[in-house]
Amino acid sequence: MLQDPSHQGMLDAAASFERQLQIKTRSAIVAGKYGLAFVALKQGNPAKAQTLLNEARAALKEGAPAAKSAVLASLAIDIKLAAHQYKDAVAEADAAHNQFPLSRGIAHQYADALFAAGQYDEAATYLRDQAQLYRHEPELYDRLARVYACLLYTSDAADDSLRV
Repeated sequence: MLQDPSHQGMLDAAASFERQLQIKTRSAIVAGKYGLAFVALKQGNPAKAQTLLNEARAALKEGAPAAKSAVLASLAIDIKLAAHQYKDAVAEADAAHNQFPLSRGIAHQYADALFAAGQYDEAATYLRDQAQLYRHEPELYDRLARVYACLLYTSDAADDSLRV
């Protein structure tokens, strides 16, 4: 989405999304609010990003009360992770994974949320299952290796504390 991650690039992107909001169609408002939320997240402001995401979701639901968006769900997970709200990130990711079970991006975010929340056993189980289904996805093996490293580290730390 952001071709230029520089400060000026962020300002230009935000200005473009602000112009999009002037179109006043539901899809333009959803897209503009999403874009502004994404920019806010990239600028390190998860609270502002959450507010804008909520506005995008509200605009989406105005036209179709049951409307769901994998893109908005994915951004919600990223916002929770950036805000260090790991328990909420797991809940968001779980709900998104249930709504969009075929989304590989959301599947990866679910694993990342479990990892960030320190739920290493759950993350390992989930990632092993994913690796069986998607054997040719190296990202899964990278995530699984990180989880195993944390499990090994926490296991070693527990063993050390028992030796006292």
